[in-house]
Amino acid sequence: MRVFVVIGGVLVALVILLVALDLERAEPAAAQASSAELQRPNAVVPAAKLRKAAALYHAADARADRLAKILKHRESYRATLTLAGVTHPRANLRLADRIMRCEAGAGGASADTRGEPAPGAQNQHSSAGGRAQYLDTTWASTPEGRAGLSRFDPVAAVFAIVRHLGNSGNDPSPWTASRPCWG
Repeated sequence: MRVFVVIGGVLVALVILLVALDLERAEPAAAQASSAELQRPNAVVPAAKLRKAAALYHAADARADRLAKILKHRESYRATLTLAGVTHPRANLRLADRIMRCEAGAGGASADTRGEPAPGAQNQHSSAGGRAQYLDTTWASTPEGRAGLSRFDPVAAVFAIVRHLGNSGNDPSPWTASRPCWG
């Protein structure tokens, strides 16, 4: 019996949350009126509105799950680069690889034990760090940075540089300082 009470309470909280999310998208005046209706003790929420809110919730939840699976991917550098290329097919993966190998080392002092760009590489003269050597401010403006991921995260850094190259027509201008190495 207690299980049903807990499940019922969770469902009521979910319905309230879903309705609130749906109301945020409505016009302010309509949202205020609907919100006032919902605050009445015996308010009835139309079934169509609940179905719509549930569908929006499930779609957003599915997108978040897909993104989380991609970002939790912990394969080799090469496999991560390939996966990033699948998600951003216009990106030049060879260019991304050459840039990261120059920026974070491959075979040099900052490379990891497999000769791959080191995820923990840190520039001694600036705030640049990670495989793609993003500056603090630049990283904060990327989707990965805004999501709270670290530029030292090996998967996030690879996805960030591949996404940048794919969206910019393979413009490597943020990494021009190391162009003699990768160009």
